[in-house]
Amino acid sequence: RSRALGLAHADAAAPFDLGSAPLLRARVVRVADDEHLLVLVLHHTVGDGWSMPVLWRELSGAYAALRRGERPELPELPVQYGDFAYWQQRRLADGEADAGITYWRAALAGLPALELPTDRPRPQVRSGAGDAFVFEVPAELAQRLGALARERGATLFMVLLAGFQALLARYTGQADIAVGSPI
Repeated sequence: RSRALGLAHADAAAPFDLGSAPLLRARVVRVADDEHLLVLVLHHTVGDGWSMPVLWRELSGAYAALRRGERPELPELPVQYGDFAYWQQRRLADGEADAGITYWRAALAGLPALELPTDRPRPQVRSGAGDAFVFEVPAELAQRLGALARERGATLFMVLLAGFQALLARYTGQADIAVGSPI
């Protein structure tokens, strides 16, 4: 069992290359003659908090059907991703999102620009170019951060975002910090 958990943790810790597929990894680990462990690791771009329960329900249902010697029957999807993308583009084209955009522009209008100290002059024209700093959080710290999130009724993302905003506030001396996130 400890070997299986070690493999599961190693799979979960391995980074994804977003430039190439697959963004999902699966491994079946034999724990005993009659016990196996399915390890699924997905990048957030292919599975989120809403889709994971659906995936688990359908995998469990398919597995149970196969164990009974039956063919798994999955429900027909009422909507495909292409349908959603089309609907979203139509909403934007028809101006349905205008009210939301207007609201957020007004809500964020008073926020000052983030004035991070830099080690070189800023360009006259913003390019939007950035960089990434990749690092690994030590396991003990990750566990402590997860425990803090649970204690506060928050997610790990919320705790990390709050820490990032506190860091930005310290570097800039600004009280109002806005950080955009696709999540």
